[in-house]
Amino acid sequence: MANSNQPIKLSSDELLLMNIFEGITSVSPITCRMIEDIIFYIVHERDVYKMFINKPLVNDVSRYLKYNKYTPTKFVSALAKLLSENLKKKVYIVIYNDDLISFIKNFFGLSREDSIRIMKRSDGSTIVYINVPPDKRGVVIGRGGLRARIGRELAKAFFNVSNILIR
Repeated sequence: MANSNQPIKLSSDELLLMNIFEGITSVSPITCRMIEDIIFYIVHERDVYKMFINKPLVNDVSRYLKYNKYTPTKFVSALAKLLSENLKKKVYIVIYNDDLISFIKNFFGLSREDSIRIMKRSDGSTIVYINVPPDKRGVVIGRGGLRARIGRELAKAFFNVSNILIR
């Protein structure tokens, strides 16, 4: 994991959700954030591949896949749907990568066309600029700015990013 300067504090509900995730997938998430009715699980990319060998899990997830292609992104998306249905909350599973740009793309669901620029300032702070088309901005920011707020919190904890600006 990247150099973390700020620990992420978990509530008892978030700890319980992490245990539930581990019980279902046999993989321990890096962290979990629950705000309102939305849950974000952060799972290291190497652990996503461990989930592929869990046959009962693969069988459960396969009914949420339109095609039987098990790419990590499609598998994680289908698993999020399965968990959303069972937990009665919206679930996002973010694949963690030690590379800041990959993490930002995974967290915000960005495509290749979306622009990410990282600026290191003279005071040592790091700012991430994300440029997305206007019709996609609402999805990236999230309802009430929730997704942007959690993204900023996690980027600060994992990568010491001072701010993320979405345009």
